[in-house]
Order: sequence, then C-alpha cells, then structure tokens
Amino acid sequence: MTANRIEFDTTRSTEFVDITDRIRESVRRSGLRDGCVHLQSLHTTLGVAVNENEPLLHRDFENLLERLAPTGAGYEHDDFSRRFDVPLGEPVNGHAHCRQLLLTAFATLLVEDGQLVLGRWSWTAHGTGSSRCSSMGTSAVAAATCRSRWWRSSLPGS
Repeated sequence: MTANRIEFDTTRSTEFVDITDRIRESVRRSGLRDGCVHLQSLHTTLGVAVNENEPLLHRDFENLLERLAPTGAGYEHDDFSRRFDVPLGEPVNGHAHCRQLLLTAFATLLVEDGQLVLGRWSWTAHGTGSSRCSSMGTSAVAAATCRSRWWRSSLPGS
C-alpha cells in the first residue's frame, strides 16, 4: 500500500475542484495495476464527489448546496457564545459542515490495468463548503493491490 496527499487551493467558499488527473498520476507513480484508490477528506468542510465534469452542472451543484444549506441561515454551530474552546479566528461555517454532509467524506475508485475505472464523463472532485479550507484542502490517497476482479465478473456479459 502507498499513500500520499493531494493539496489544492480554492478561490470561492463553495467550489468544485477537479482532482482526477492528480489521482491518475498517483496511481501511475504507485505502480498499481489492479485494485482501488481510497480518497478521504481530511477536513470536515471538504467533501468528495464523483460526477460529470461540466461547468453548468458545477453551478447547479453549487446552487443546490446553497439552497439546502444556505450561508448565514443561523446555524447553532456558529453561535460561539454557546461553544467552548473556539479557536481565535474561527470562521462562521455551519453551512460548510452541513454541505459536506450532503456530499461525502470519502470515495473508493477502482483501478484496472493501471487506469482509473470511471464513466465516460465522470470526474473526481472535492467540493469545498468553507473559504477557510481553501488553504487546507488535502486528501489522503491510498492505493492497495487487490487480487480479485469480482467487480468485473459481476457485470452482465463478462
């Protein structure tokens, strides 16, 4: 098993960052032929998504997250007077934690013959929900060799 971290910056409080090529490069460097790559967000306001890479759809995702977890909607997490051990400079980011919950904190991608197994239009992204994680956007990537190709043989016609 090998592991590394992918770091990136964002420019907006909610933004989808395509990290597919960086994951492909991690797979190539690891020498993984068949197995899986596990992605895990290391920040609780940073989510993982696998979907279509199309700019209008990105805006749809951002708008959906804003509708479901609007900025400034009076989150209890943002009431610092009721919390203890709040670090100096802590941002108001209850919305960002809720948005991450709507995405996920992890994903596992299959690797076959040294290549990521993704759909034709699929891409891997991290969606941020807080401007604070713009400098903290990290993800652990671990590649492990698997012997079985059960997922391949379970497809119709294989």
